[in-house]
Amino acid sequence: MKTLTSSAAVLCLVIAVSAGLSLADKRLSMAAHNVKIISRYGAVTLKGAVKTDEEKKAIEDKATELAGAGKVTSEIAVAHHMQQEES
Repeated sequence: MKTLTSSAAVLCLVIAVSAGLSLADKRLSMAAHNVKIISRYGAVTLKGAVKTDEEKKAIEDKATELAGAGKVTSEIAVAHHMQQEES
């Protein structure tokens, strides 16, 4: 059985998370589909802004499902939270 190199494994993880957030999922806004997925050493970092708390949770849940518990760091901001902080 052939094992993946670490860079190939990272790429597979990013692709899997991206596919899990496919554009076919109409529940997610375009902003949610544009969240950056960064993987390093088997851990995933999510960066970007989404429109709702529900979108944020859906993305975090999918990433955790694919990467594993304790391997996801979310830096996702919710747009209405950002607007409230600016006021």
